[in-house]
Amino acid sequence: MSDKKERKNFDYGLIEPLTIPPESKVPDSVHGNSTEEEYDQYFYLLRNSPDLVDWSKSCLNLYQNHVKDLERSNLDVEDKYKSIKGWLNVFQVTQEKWVQICEKEQQRR
Repeated sequence: MSDKKERKNFDYGLIEPLTIPPESKVPDSVHGNSTEEEYDQYFYLLRNSPDLVDWSKSCLNLYQNHVKDLERSNLDVEDKYKSIKGWLNVFQVTQEKWVQICEKEQQRR
């Protein structure tokens, strides 16, 4: 059975996988602390090319759930800040994609 098929049939329980583009730099693998496969498995990431609308909805849903979790967590302020700062990177990448699409649409008019 292929790894993708195993992941598709895996019961994630309360955690849903996040789908990200294959070329995504979120997370950044610069430090090389783990392989892409290890990172994906740990964070339940599925790398493919999702529709930008689905991607955006997924980001918003996960962000809202994450913020609720942070409010209940015992993380210190610095760790909460770092966590939210990571979301800013995700949102920036997403906004850049939307801007590219909108600019192309405007050029066609």
